[in-house]
Amino acid sequence: MPRISTGLNDALTRMPLDKGLRKAIDNQRDAICAIDMGERELLSPELAGPVSIVERRSIAVYVAALHHERELVDRYLALLAESDGAGPALAHVIEAEARRAAAHHPA
Repeated sequence: MPRISTGLNDALTRMPLDKGLRKAIDNQRDAICAIDMGERELLSPELAGPVSIVERRSIAVYVAALHHERELVDRYLALLAESDGAGPALAHVIEAEARRAAAHHPA
């Protein structure tokens, strides 16, 4: 689920930059990595605990829709649709509910 492509990462690493700018890029890359790992731990944990993976992904779709983050909605819908015990039908129901709620909460 990485958000940045390896090509971009490599290009940033090879750029001839002064020490301060290099540090800023490294910090940005570290932050993106932390976000990616957090998303993975939240939506695809090895042990889901009391909240199932389907529930986690459904909530992610809903919250992304409330924030009008279309790209994240699409990303999380795809994850939800491929979840064991969910499938496309549940993804469509969650998406419809999320869109309905988002219509009442403008960005």
